[in-house]
Amino acid sequence: MGNVQLAARVWVPLAEHGESPVWVPQTGQLKFVDMSAGNILTIDSAGTLVERRNVGPVAAAFRARVDGGLVVAVKRGFAMLSAGDELTVLPELWSDRRCA
Repeated sequence: MGNVQLAARVWVPLAEHGESPVWVPQTGQLKFVDMSAGNILTIDSAGTLVERRNVGPVAAAFRARVDGGLVVAVKRGFAMLSAGDELTVLPELWSDRRCA
């Protein structure tokens, strides 16, 4: 079989279901969601967890706002996270409970 190399874990898992990675060049940090935990995680360039911010039961994705902060896709719509870390959950876009 020759030289077989196995994959190795680089660091301890930080998320149950990590999605939507976004590199923030201004801070040298990577942000991503832990979808099923409803968190937005921030790690530094060394892979160290800097922040875990909960936004509700689900955090599907996010994008930066022009004035700072984030627009976050949550379970049934959107939430706004200000540059000062204030969370405002907007009214639900749908209420059909058959849609998880």
